[in-house]
Amino acid sequence: RCADALRFRPISFAFQFISTITLVLLLFATPEIEALLPRLADGGHPMLTWLPTVWLLGLYQDMLGGAIPVFHAMAARAVTALLAAGGASLALFLASYRRCVRRIRESAESEAQEPARLRRFVVTWFDRYVLDQPFDRACFHFAMRTLSRSRRHRLLMAGFAGLGVSVALQDAAAGRSTALHAVGALPAANLFAAPLAILFFLLTGLRFIFDLPAELPANWTFQIAVRARAEAARRVAKKLMLLWIVPVAIASLIVYGTIWGVRVGVAEAGFLLLAALILSEVLLLDYAKIPFTCSYYGPKHNAGVTLAIYLLAFFLFSPGLASLEHWTLALKNPAPLPALTSLLVVGWIALRRRAREGAGSGRQIVFTDEPEPIVLTMDLR
Repeated sequence: RCADALRFRPISFAFQFISTITLVLLLFATPEIEALLPRLADGGHPMLTWLPTVWLLGLYQDMLGGAIPVFHAMAARAVTALLAAGGASLALFLASYRRCVRRIRESAESEAQEPARLRRFVVTWFDRYVLDQPFDRACFHFAMRTLSRSRRHRLLMAGFAGLGVSVALQDAAAGRSTALHAVGALPAANLFAAPLAILFFLLTGLRFIFDLPAELPANWTFQIAVRARAEAARRVAKKLMLLWIVPVAIASLIVYGTIWGVRVGVAEAGFLLLAALILSEVLLLDYAKIPFTCSYYGPKHNAGVTLAIYLLAFFLFSPGLASLEHWTLALKNPAPLPALTSLLVVGWIALRRRAREGAGSGRQIVFTDEPEPIVLTMDLR
C-alpha cells in the first residue's frame, strides 16, 4: 500500500540528509586520511579500515598489482560492500515500484495518516504562539514542506550542514586537549568556534536556498492571494532561521554545561543565540521574497568578490567571536562578559530598527527577480 511509502518518506529524507553530510565530511577529511595511510600497514589507526574511501583505495591498489596485504583485505571489503549495496538497491527498487510508484502521485496525499498526538500538540502550540498571523502560518508550513519534499533543496541544505559540521569537527579536534579537564575549566577558543561554524553555514545555506524556487509556474497562487508587505515575508524567513538556531543553542547549553559547568554552558548558549540573531538580521537585510516562490537568475555580483566577503564574514563570526568570548570568560573580572552581551544586544536592536525603517517604505513582495541588464545605463536619461 502507498501508506508504506508515506512512512518511508521521512526515513528516506533522514538517510539522504545524513549521507550527504557524511560525504562532505569525508571530502574535507581526505587530506588528513592521506597523511595517516602510511601507518595503516603497521596496524596503526584501526578506525581507518572502516572508511569506504580506504576500501576503494585498497581495491584500486589491488587492481594495479603489488599491493600490501592490508590493501588486499580492503579490496575484498570494497567488493563485498559494492555487491551488497547494489543488491539492496535493486531489491528495494523492485519491491517499491510494484507496490507504490505507479500510484504514489495520485494517492500520496489522500492516504496520509493523521499525525501523532505529540506532533499535533507541538504544531498547534507553534501556530498559536509563534506563527500568530495567517500569512506566517501559510508561508512557514509551505517552506517546511518544500525543505522536506524537494530533493534539490534538502540536498543543498545537507551540503551546507556538512560544511559546518566538517569545520566544527576540525575546531573540536584542535581544542580536544581541554575536553579532558575537570568540570569548571575553560575550553579552548576553538571549541567555542565549533557551534558558531555550524550556525554560520546553516544560516547562509538557508539564505541561499530561499532564493531557489520550488515550483515556479505555481507561484501565481501567492501572487493573487498575498497582499502583505515585504516585512511580512522577511518575518517568515527569520522564523524559519530561528527553527535551526534554537536546537544548536540548546545542544550547546547541554554539552558545555555538562562538561565545563553551568556558567560556561549558559554563556555559550546565550552568546550563540545573540550572534545567530545578528547574522540572520544581516543576511535578511532588504529581503523581500516569500521563500521558494521567486524566480532566480543567479548571483548579481562578482562570484569572487562574493566568496571573499563570505570568507571574511566567516572568520569574523566563528574564530573572531569565539576568541572574543573566550577572552571575556578567561578574565577574572566578570565585567567584560555583560559588556560584550550588551554590545551584541545593541547591535541586534540597531539591525532590527534598520529593517523596520526599510519596511516603512511600503515595499511589496517580489515574485520576479529581474536579471542584470546587458547594458548598464547608470540611470542616465
